[in-house]
Order: sequence, then C-alpha cells, then structure tokens
Amino acid sequence: SGQYAAWSADTDKDHVHRRISPGWNHAMATVGMDFTKKFWPFNVFFIVNSWGPWNQAPRDWPKDYPPWVPGMIVTKEDDWEVCVRSEDCYAYGNVDGFPPQKLPDFGAIGLLRHE
Repeated sequence: SGQYAAWSADTDKDHVHRRISPGWNHAMATVGMDFTKKFWPFNVFFIVNSWGPWNQAPRDWPKDYPPWVPGMIVTKEDDWEVCVRSEDCYAYGNVDGFPPQKLPDFGAIGLLRHE
C-alpha cells in the first residue's frame, strides 16, 4: 500500500509500534495479522516498510511466531485502518480470474532457486 502515515521506530509497553505525526508518503506492505489475542490483547497487523531494517523488533517476540522481519511494524488494528482510510491501498490475494500464461524464457530458467 501507499499512504501518508508514519510509525515509531520503537515499540511501546504494549509491544506495538504507535502511529506518529506528521506522516509522509511511502510504500508499505501488510504481510500478516494476528486476531488470536494470545500475545497481544487486541488485534494486530504486521506491516513491512519499504525502507528495510530501520526500526526495533518488539520486545519479547512470541517464540511460537515466525521470525520477526527486519523493518516490520506491529500495529494495532485502529492504527492499521489509516492505511485503508487513505484510499490508496491495494489488496492482493488468491483470486481466480486470470488464467496462467506461458512466459518467454529471458535466460533465468535454471538460475533461480525456489525453496
């Protein structure tokens, strides 16, 4: 998504990155969410910023979660909603509507590793 928003580099007492002002236009990607309330007592979203490793991981990252991604923001649901309300978000998902197409070989076949 692209939006006019900003988050703190450090997490707070709730182990989330808080929205800060002023914001600025930049690209981010929502890469997950947690509605289980096992670790956080509220719904959270995981957002990866386009800057790479610029911030701190939440303290006490849950051991049974996938590894924290450098540059990832953990934010409360209401702070994440600013991304949607900005009307500049794009959602990608498992959509059945475009048939697969055969692409030309640009010389990369056999050079890429899929793990």
